[in-house]
Amino acid sequence: CNPRGLLLSHDKPLAKKILTFHRIHTPGFYVLPKGKKPRRPAGYKFPLLVKSVSEDASLGITQSSIVHDDEKLFDRIEYIHQETQTDALIEAYIEGRELYVGVMGNRRLTTLPVWEMVFKNAPPGMPQIATARVKWDIEYQKKLGIDTLAATGIDSSTEQRILKTCKRVYRALSLSGYARMDLRLSDEGKVYVLEANPNPNLSFGEDFAESADKVGMRYESLLQKILTLGLNYLAKVVDAHHKIWGTIPYKQYHFLNVIGNGGGGLEHDNSCLVMTGRWTYRDKSRYKRWLSLASHEFFHTWNVRRLRPK
Repeated sequence: CNPRGLLLSHDKPLAKKILTFHRIHTPGFYVLPKGKKPRRPAGYKFPLLVKSVSEDASLGITQSSIVHDDEKLFDRIEYIHQETQTDALIEAYIEGRELYVGVMGNRRLTTLPVWEMVFKNAPPGMPQIATARVKWDIEYQKKLGIDTLAATGIDSSTEQRILKTCKRVYRALSLSGYARMDLRLSDEGKVYVLEANPNPNLSFGEDFAESADKVGMRYESLLQKILTLGLNYLAKVVDAHHKIWGTIPYKQYHFLNVIGNGGGGLEHDNSCLVMTGRWTYRDKSRYKRWLSLASHEFFHTWNVRRLRPK
């Protein structure tokens, strides 16, 4: 995803304000800054859900995040402030189904099938939300029978409304490449957008890859499509170098982007290796450094690889 999309979606309150401006349903909310005394403005009714304004991967979200009175609300706000060292986002809790939709593209958008998180063994009355344990604790997942799979029992009209909403969110937040939309479908059939997640987990067997496979897009093809979308942002870098040198010394050129714990790069005659961290693309300054590194290695296609001092 591009830096603008990363910036807008990572700032959850800002993203919700943008969605509200575009008349896209999202749970009502308010923000309690770190260091401020907990409060509940008039008009906000229980139950409410308390989480961090910026943390990913459900960090700080537990079953206790859903509160039903002021005492629990204020305690949870203090917990978020201390545990995540961020402001607290308090929003209306929407009872309903937890849905996910993958979206790909820069201008022409493709939506993947609606996916759902289900709790097969959840105790009666247990709120079915994606807490940190639900996402990352394998034993807990087995205990509650948690699974993600293609959503069933949604009529065609509602499904099309969901997919259309996801495209609107994608464009409203200036997203690109690929992203996952997190939604709630209320018992009354109303669609609420919880969050937009650019660059979600692409691991084999995870939601995004599974939903792509559902429509016949094999894992290798999915990765190639996303890489192609991302490389469009290198097009300006490539064009600038062509203008500087005035020649194109290769028939094909490959940018080999390796995601891991290391950093750095290495040039070859017709390709370059660029090593970067997993979260590079979520921060504008780090993303620019990645583009700068790719440009540096590409520069050596002429200088060093073909032009050397005698």
